[in-house]
Amino acid sequence: DIGVYYGSGAHAAELGWPAGEVITMTGGTAQVFASGSVYSSPAGTWAVAEPVRTYYFSLGGSLGALGWPTGDASCVSTTCSQSFQGGTAYLEGGTGRIGLPEIESVAASKATELGARTSTLIRISVNGGGYGQVYAKGSIFSSAAGSWAVYGGIRDYYFAQGGAAGALGWPAGDTTCAAGVCSQLFQGGAIYWSASAGAWFGLPAIESYAAAHPTDLGTRQSGVIRIAANGGGFGQAFSLGSVYSSSQGTWAVLTAIRTHYFALGGSAGALGW
Repeated sequence: DIGVYYGSGAHAAELGWPAGEVITMTGGTAQVFASGSVYSSPAGTWAVAEPVRTYYFSLGGSLGALGWPTGDASCVSTTCSQSFQGGTAYLEGGTGRIGLPEIESVAASKATELGARTSTLIRISVNGGGYGQVYAKGSIFSSAAGSWAVYGGIRDYYFAQGGAAGALGWPAGDTTCAAGVCSQLFQGGAIYWSASAGAWFGLPAIESYAAAHPTDLGTRQSGVIRIAANGGGFGQAFSLGSVYSSSQGTWAVLTAIRTHYFALGGSAGALGW
């Protein structure tokens, strides 16, 4: 495979003359050339040429964090990138870093909201696993729930709740803002934020119900409360009643009926949800 790859034409010019024999390594084979190396593994046969090779070697090569190459390098001016099993190596003006294309795409689209990159790519093992990267004004998370930026007051609240390792889990949508209130969906619920009220944990179903019944409910008196009894669900208290969301739907219990409901144990009592 290495011989076929090298002899295909363009790669011979890029790599120069062979500088060593083919060697067998854990998981595949490799051969060193004057200006790069060729690796063959179940991930394919690919060259790692300079300047990416120097950075790749500094990380342990195929035995390091990047693992085996999974594609050819792409270079534009002084910036090169190449995909590996453990991420994508980026060389920018001679400085190397590991990134994910999904995170890079989000960073480009949210440059104003996020600011400058302040960390390397971080592997996170909790809640099914994924990756994170920190920026001056926000962070980007990439998991099975997608790749999304979390920034501003929503990020502050998210971190206070344990971030991806907490009950909210991974972000599952983009931030949206309307009428001075911003919200973002996560695996375990949603975070809402406004300049006047700060941030709070909410459920879209409860927020939607509360917005449709402001006169009936009055002002919010608590955050969303997770309730395990009778099959589980959520509740949130308002000055004139409470809103409950469960498999039975999302409904308000108001004034005197709420008082009697609480006396009977609420959603954990005989009446249930």
